[in-house]
Amino acid sequence: MIRVGFIVKTDKWLGGINYLKNLLYAVSLLKDRNIETVIFLGTKGHKNIEDMFFDYAQIVRTPFLDQYSLVWFLWKGFEFLGLGNLVFEPFLLSQGIQVLSHSDKVGFKKIRSVNWIPDFQHRHLQAMFDAPEIAKRDNHYRILLEKSDRVIVSSQDAFKDAIAFVPEAVSRISVLPFVAQPDPKVFRMKKEDVQQIKQKYNLPERFCFLPNQFWKHKNHIVVFEALSQLKQEGFGVFVVCSGSLDDYRNPEHVETLKKFIADHHLQENIFLLGQLPYEDVGLLYAAASIVINPSLFEGWSTSVEESKSIGKKILLSDIPVHREQSPRGGVYFNPHDPRDLAKQLRAALAIEDTSASFGVVDDLQKDLNERTQIFGASYQRLIEDVLSAPSREKTYV
Repeated sequence: MIRVGFIVKTDKWLGGINYLKNLLYAVSLLKDRNIETVIFLGTKGHKNIEDMFFDYAQIVRTPFLDQYSLVWFLWKGFEFLGLGNLVFEPFLLSQGIQVLSHSDKVGFKKIRSVNWIPDFQHRHLQAMFDAPEIAKRDNHYRILLEKSDRVIVSSQDAFKDAIAFVPEAVSRISVLPFVAQPDPKVFRMKKEDVQQIKQKYNLPERFCFLPNQFWKHKNHIVVFEALSQLKQEGFGVFVVCSGSLDDYRNPEHVETLKKFIADHHLQENIFLLGQLPYEDVGLLYAAASIVINPSLFEGWSTSVEESKSIGKKILLSDIPVHREQSPRGGVYFNPHDPRDLAKQLRAALAIEDTSASFGVVDDLQKDLNERTQIFGASYQRLIEDVLSAPSREKTYV
């Protein structure tokens, strides 16, 4: 078995954590499995992360990941001198690690590094980033592309961006679209389950679901503008939003959205639920009439994949990666035109909801299982290829 390690330093980026869970779950299903996965956590906290990955990976707690511990200070001191792996690699080798994956680490002598770049939005939406953030991301991604044994991107769209950024890395970049796993309860939902989740959050009978973090590029504003237009036309639409109400790059963004809601009297139309338990998010997917993703940029959209997995109708922004994801029955709209979205919402809501939760789920589950098997097998082949390739000459960095 190939021992593959993953470092989890924070649970704040839910998209990244869910991605990792989807990957390890896919690997766990392989009948010819040749990978043993290991999650490295600090010695304190992160019980929720341990519980999330317990069934799919060995959990190893280490003071290397305890911020401000003596071992952490030692490691960071060596990193400052450009010798961080001189301390960290012997620890990984003591745990039998052959490949370190999705951990943003490079430059090992005996361990291969496989890293993941979610997207290059900072190069397309530069107005949403300040100059230091753009420079920081450019530098980080350049190091990953130049020094990793393999870099994974989730779409052909991101692949084009990667080779445009560092052309000489083309042979070390692999496209590996992920498959999102809905909560299994979604496929067993009954009408009374739908009513319970609606009652829990005091929701209307019919609603649209927008499960995106409140980051500026997620483009909630076009949805709110479309609702305002529809309300003026006497057509009431309800949208339930889940996701962290915080944008560290644009701290005023959420308050601007709330002001828009108040100024346009949309308090009864828009439900800002914030960050929710994972199982509730799954139930809201199934209970919603429509899912909406208005994002201006994605590497590979989780909400689109989850909608595909449960057969949910979705309205999505007309951007290249959403076209690439190509959800069955998906309806595209101009993400800069609330009138276009308002038109599509009217048309979509005029059709009776045929949620997959109450339809034929066997085909959906079969399709999901096949896509998941392909995802897991593709990752395993990638790891095997990385280990079988000639070792590149390395020095500690």
